[in-house]
Amino acid sequence: MEGLPKPVPAGKMPAIPGIALRHRLLISRPGNGSPPIRALSFVPQFSLSQNPITFIISSMIPKPRERRLPASEPDSGFTLAEILVVVVIIGILAAFVLPRFVGKTEEARLTAARGEIAALATALRNYNIDHDRFPTTDEGLEALLKKDKDGHGPYLEKTTAVPTDPWGNPYHYLQPGEHNYDYDLWSSGPDGLSGTDDDIGNWQ
Repeated sequence: MEGLPKPVPAGKMPAIPGIALRHRLLISRPGNGSPPIRALSFVPQFSLSQNPITFIISSMIPKPRERRLPASEPDSGFTLAEILVVVVIIGILAAFVLPRFVGKTEEARLTAARGEIAALATALRNYNIDHDRFPTTDEGLEALLKKDKDGHGPYLEKTTAVPTDPWGNPYHYLQPGEHNYDYDLWSSGPDGLSGTDDDIGNWQ
């Protein structure tokens, strides 16, 4: 029949979010005595909890997507707490290691000083064998670097100067000595002052 909405079978209308469908029964009575025609018409009805205009506008606006870091780009960097923990650990290690390291270094210098005094003592003995005496205090250890007219010397090999002690100070020589009859030969030690307790000499 013209003018009447086409009937829609039940269960065929698609669901629309936010909109409820209310069916209405339409009855048409033809004038020629034919039986009345019944049809169902579905009328859209918006939910009372949502404004139709708001629903349309909100459906047109895209929702923001949550940004996620790719698996190949993990979050890198250190927090302040992590950096402080590392600094504390380094400080603890330094407190235990540095004193031992400094002590070993000082002990190595003391050993080197004793070794150089022994080497100078050997050169002085060789000088004494050739000259039947030791160098005087005024001649000093520099006499070991010279070659005399008889071809004796020098008595220090591979050097053109008397070596200094491990602290950079010259070795002291006294002939005759106060501690030894022949001569005294010593280093002023770590403090660089002669006559103190840390002196290293050939009488020790």
